[in-house]
Amino acid sequence: MTWRQNSKKERPHFSSYHRGHKPHRNDIRKFVRFFRIFIPITICLNIIGLFTVFSWIGRPAQFGIVIIVLLIGFIGSRFQRNFEGKIVHPIEKLKKGMSEVADGNLDIEVKVDTHNDVGHLISSFNQMVRKLKESEQLKQEYEENRKLLVTNISHDLKTPITSIQGYIEVLQDGTILSDKKKSQYLDVIWKNAQYMNKLIDDLFLFSKLDMQKLDFDIEEVEINPFMADLSEEYKFDFHERGLEYIFSDLTEHTKVVKVDRKRLHQSIQNIVSNSLKYGDNENLQVEMILSSFENEIKITIRDNGKGITKANLERIFERFYRVEDARTKNLESTGLGLSISKELIEAMGGKIEVESELGKGTSFHIYLRVMNTTN
Repeated sequence: MTWRQNSKKERPHFSSYHRGHKPHRNDIRKFVRFFRIFIPITICLNIIGLFTVFSWIGRPAQFGIVIIVLLIGFIGSRFQRNFEGKIVHPIEKLKKGMSEVADGNLDIEVKVDTHNDVGHLISSFNQMVRKLKESEQLKQEYEENRKLLVTNISHDLKTPITSIQGYIEVLQDGTILSDKKKSQYLDVIWKNAQYMNKLIDDLFLFSKLDMQKLDFDIEEVEINPFMADLSEEYKFDFHERGLEYIFSDLTEHTKVVKVDRKRLHQSIQNIVSNSLKYGDNENLQVEMILSSFENEIKITIRDNGKGITKANLERIFERFYRVEDARTKNLESTGLGLSISKELIEAMGGKIEVESELGKGTSFHIYLRVMNTTN
């Protein structure tokens, strides 16, 4: 089914409404035809009547009256042509355009040749059609994304469920297993269950963001101490993993931003987790830099990982998108983390950008508007 056929199918009420007005579609044309016949007949009758009434007047007077009547007729004809050109023909074009829209054609645009009220009406009609077309395209994109989302969810849930079922069957079939083997199986089951729980949490969060029903506890936050406290947590975590974490505050004064503490923490956590999943397990270094310029705060999260290709970088914030790499096919990534970070940051009035270079690493930049400055 084509997009045009689909549009027609989804708007039967508009088409039926338009068809309901067809009995009246020729009213203006009938009026114009009547007008075309009426003017010449009126002129002829006027000439005959005037010649009869003023037959006693001399020939020069009769000639003058004829001239006046013909002049009136000429003016009437000009009025008729102007009426047709500025009113009738544009309305006919508009009606044709409405019929096209009723049939599902949203590529139609009625040409505007007049600058009167009818011309403004046609311009408004064209604008309405453009907005309707944009709405239809957005609706189609949303539907395609919804189908893709369902497909990805089905795939991402099926893998851990199949794994859990397999290991449980082995544990239940009475096969003698060592305690070490049982512990390994239970560990795999636990990790798969954790993954499914995280996936459901991310999907629940994303659905709320999609419907704009996620509650934000927006408050004024001094970003410098907030980032310093957050960095202490990361330093401890990275130290436990044997990795390096660096925090640098390049701002001269304490800056205040309006954000939701929990959601900002979550956004940064998703980016840091992404670096841990895709980075070098032995020599990974993550650096977080807080800087400011003009009326914005910039939080840079930089790693020394292998970097991301340009093709992958363009899709990095897409839902369920993962960089194809055998090392990253684990149960830690749902493919939603970076997309959620982007949605959260933008919902708080900020923006997020990413840059990467193969072999050198990746940098994420979060921009937040500064409310005021405290010395």
